[in-house]
Amino acid sequence: MQNQNVYPFVVGLLETNAYVLTQNGKALVIDPGAEDPLFYAFLEAHSLQVELILLTHGHYDHIGGVEKLKKRTQAKVGIHSLDHDMLLEPSKNLSQFLGQSYTLSPAEVHLEDEMEIPFGSTVIRVLFTPGHTPGSVCFFWNDMLFSGDTLFRESIGRTDFPGGSLETLFNSIQKKLLVLPDSVRVYPGHGPETTIGHERKYNPFLSK
Repeated sequence: MQNQNVYPFVVGLLETNAYVLTQNGKALVIDPGAEDPLFYAFLEAHSLQVELILLTHGHYDHIGGVEKLKKRTQAKVGIHSLDHDMLLEPSKNLSQFLGQSYTLSPAEVHLEDEMEIPFGSTVIRVLFTPGHTPGSVCFFWNDMLFSGDTLFRESIGRTDFPGGSLETLFNSIQKKLLVLPDSVRVYPGHGPETTIGHERKYNPFLSK
């Protein structure tokens, strides 16, 4: 069931989940991974003012639509400092391996663990969850978790890319995500949504 303030869009060849969070005519975008016409049409149709673009990590399939969105909205971009260089170097964001070259502008906001980002009358809390990449983060807002490529429905993120670590990923999930209430709804970077309770019970990678 879709939350009335969260609008998901599946974009790009790898079907990345991009999310638009709304509050009182303002918007915040998480992981605009590709330039998708429906995505931009939605923002314009609802006259939403994008205040910030938040990135869970720096892989190409999560950053592909950032530059266009940034130019159209003048919104600032936030990414963890350990993934910042991935915006600048195609070899690090993996786009060069697809015969492309994603080189973005530097991010204006460097995210850190437990940072609180004001959004309307609420705050979005940054959870540092390295493992998929050195600077992977999740975003916690109104009992919802935007988990990027850290946690999926009954799966976890890959760790075979440069900078990945399975041990670090497990540690992040255990110490940062599974401490959240079972009722927390999880919106991952790919695939269907889930809950912390479901993953605690059914995720085969997390079973003891």
